[in-house]
Amino acid sequence: MSTNYKNQNGMALFLTIAVVAILSVLVLEFSYRVNIDLHIAGNFSDRVAALYAARSGINYAKQLLTSKEPGVDSLQDEWAQPVTISVGDATVTITITDEQRKINLNNLRGPRAAIVSEWLTTLIDNMEYPDTDPEELIKNMVDWIDPDDIGDAEDSYYQALEIPYHCKNRPLDSFSELKMIKDINDLILYGNTPYPRQAYSRDEEEEEEEEEPEEYLRHIERKVQWYEEPYDEEEAEEYPIYGLSDFVTVIPGEAPCIINMNTAPPEVLTAIVGDDILTDIIVDARYESPFRSDSIYREIISAYSPELWKKLRRYRYLRTESTHFLVVSLVQYRRTAVKVTALLSRSGDKFHTRYYRVAYLEPQKEKI
Repeated sequence: MSTNYKNQNGMALFLTIAVVAILSVLVLEFSYRVNIDLHIAGNFSDRVAALYAARSGINYAKQLLTSKEPGVDSLQDEWAQPVTISVGDATVTITITDEQRKINLNNLRGPRAAIVSEWLTTLIDNMEYPDTDPEELIKNMVDWIDPDDIGDAEDSYYQALEIPYHCKNRPLDSFSELKMIKDINDLILYGNTPYPRQAYSRDEEEEEEEEEPEEYLRHIERKVQWYEEPYDEEEAEEYPIYGLSDFVTVIPGEAPCIINMNTAPPEVLTAIVGDDILTDIIVDARYESPFRSDSIYREIISAYSPELWKKLRRYRYLRTESTHFLVVSLVQYRRTAVKVTALLSRSGDKFHTRYYRVAYLEPQKEKI
């Protein structure tokens, strides 16, 4: 009898230990799952907060783009410089780029195709991309966006690739789409070095050595001689390759063929006016004071070359104000980083979004 009693006690102890062990495992598993759910909920909450902060950055950019001198968009405006603001605990960095300082590739289709093709040929030729024929490259772009099936880079070419796809035969929707076009690679699109911001204007040290703004028209001959001074190539650093992303853009839909003379990079200006010396004169003049009407750059160009101004005036594409801007709102909130990119079309104080993209980035330890 006592033996049976002892056996029962041992079995009860064993069952108790087993139940406690099983419950401990279940409790640990439940706690683990609860912590995961809390972590997921926290991440989701952070992502939502970061997204709304990024949208606030886009709205702040719209405010900057309307708080400026009427009829003028220039690199001296507040919007032209990166801005960092705080939205609650989030840090928002806003960058605005005037897309009409660049050449819109969609204008290769339509009434401006001939003149835009001429600009692009000069631009790509001046960039000296290795193993690249500017005219052939432009033909490939035209084949991609024109509606016909006539050319070397049409549907038959793309269907014969190892991974085939169709030629679009419609206007471009985004810049990244250019990677799908024949003979276009990352070096051509993005170069091997970032485009220097100082290329948009002279350094402060040079400003002191130059003339007052009202003197440039009366001394064009002297300025031409100054810009033609020999360049010592031995002392120069290795020549960088800048990508087309710095000089061309893709504006979806029907967009006017406009180049802003206040913001266009020197490379784009040279493609348009066809003369490095005249480009330097224009950059110097707008650095001293933004062009507020076409009368100033008209005087500069016509004084340098009356025939050139007659040609440029005929197309009516030069402006002092822009209508399309690319806004990038980059947010760091706790362990979440998000980037919102929006292409805005401005009409007065109203905006229309032509392109919108949200990208969640890898968490950053430092604030962006």
